[in-house]
Amino acid sequence: MRHLIFYDDQCPFCQRSVKHVQKIDKKGIFTFESLSRAKELLKEREIPRNTLILVENFEEPHPRIWIRARGAFRILWLIGSWRKIIGVLCFLPGVLIDPFYRLVALLR
Repeated sequence: MRHLIFYDDQCPFCQRSVKHVQKIDKKGIFTFESLSRAKELLKEREIPRNTLILVENFEEPHPRIWIRARGAFRILWLIGSWRKIIGVLCFLPGVLIDPFYRLVALLR
């Protein structure tokens, strides 16, 4: 299974985060695209600005889309090992964890 991460390629923090994910992604399950490309590929969905979008199993007929904090935590869940401990937060509702994501996005 392959997963696609859309990120803000103009953001230094996001660029560093992508490099970190590439480094720890030993299975090579992630592919990366700029957020502007998401607007082309996900036409039917509204694309929030300054965010991260994870398209889980993007090559399958019914991919699952994770946005903002839930996407970031889902990435950790999918990488596995001890990171699943943090990644379990992806199962919380976005209204509980997205305010923290937005705060980080503002401070980046």
